[in-house]
Amino acid sequence: MSHLIINEFSKTLSKINTAITTNKNIDFDSFIHNVDGLFSLVLTQGDIVPMFYIEMINNSFCILSTSYKNKYIQAHKKAVQEFKQAPLCVGY
Repeated sequence: MSHLIINEFSKTLSKINTAITTNKNIDFDSFIHNVDGLFSLVLTQGDIVPMFYIEMINNSFCILSTSYKNKYIQAHKKAVQEFKQAPLCVGY
């Protein structure tokens, strides 16, 4: 699992840093729901992503636009809560 987390972290950070470098904007909600593999992992596996990774991605979003300040951290917390409140699948 840790290899998957590292891989998704790298992809996510790379995409944000590319947007910073090329001076392009990212639609935050679309990005976390359609591109960001870490966000998907949190929704399906819970709080498994190291906070250091979450903070680095959050900082990159803040560099991209000050309007994203702490937005990624808040989205992560919300995703963890959604995972905790989701009913457990007990079989089909």
